[in-house]
Amino acid sequence: MQLNQVAPVEEGFFLGPCRIGPKGVIATWPRHEDRWPLPLPQIEQALAALLHQMHKHVPVTVLVGAEQGAAARLACGPDINLLTTAFQGDVIGTDGPWHLTDGAGTLKPLHWTNAIHGVRHAPPQRDGYIAPVNLDGHLVMADGRGLIIASEEGLLDADRNPELTMQQVEERLALYLGARHVVWLGGGLHRLRGGLTGALLIGKGPDILVAHVPDDDVNRARLDDMAATLAHDRNADKDPLNVVWIECKTGAGPNGPLDCLVGDGAVFSAAPDQQVADYFGVPHVTLTVDPVLGETGGLSAWLRPLP
Repeated sequence: MQLNQVAPVEEGFFLGPCRIGPKGVIATWPRHEDRWPLPLPQIEQALAALLHQMHKHVPVTVLVGAEQGAAARLACGPDINLLTTAFQGDVIGTDGPWHLTDGAGTLKPLHWTNAIHGVRHAPPQRDGYIAPVNLDGHLVMADGRGLIIASEEGLLDADRNPELTMQQVEERLALYLGARHVVWLGGGLHRLRGGLTGALLIGKGPDILVAHVPDDDVNRARLDDMAATLAHDRNADKDPLNVVWIECKTGAGPNGPLDCLVGDGAVFSAAPDQQVADYFGVPHVTLTVDPVLGETGGLSAWLRPLP
């Protein structure tokens, strides 16, 4: 195993758009019993059910620790690809790794450091990068063309990156994610400290989809502030960003309309809402997501598209 010591952009790698490509989606198999409020077998059963649903539509790869291999194979069956790894996370969307692309089909994993514990996770058994910044918790999203939308509340949190200024974080986002322009938002949803999941979604061109919630929703003011910031900013090509409101009558966040996976052929989500699918002009596939997974971050915390 060899880690590249140069920054990804020096070798032509960057964070591509979060779309489901030919390689499908990646997940992790849970391993740390003390992390969960419910017995681990219940979490495993809920995840396996979700993976089987996704496997009907796209290839699924699951990162599995050696000690969980037998349990994962029994639950997932013979058709889902298991990749044994030293990765220590339980939830792919919040814990990493992300996979950077060179735009020509080659992928390399990106891990990051933790302010308290140093390197957060041991990299998988292939070449990869370690970024000197903690990105845990759905704190950034990318359009694949140089725009990074970042949570100021999350990335500048004293528990994540206590020694980094905003400028230093931007420099790392440029070197390790390929950012050419960073839009800073104040924070995420109230129940997702700093997280942007279920609040925003990268759309077509300069479009950014934003959750529109009822007036009495606890997140209404935050989402309005996000939309106002975005509407007065531009993407990396200097095109004005365009806010597209998506009605979320039951609130934003996990299992809402914007907590989804978008592919060339469909939009996958736990919400039966068709708005995102109509926007992209593709069919909508409603997934049955166990409430256990919804409480731990939603669909996009457990599954991530491979670029």
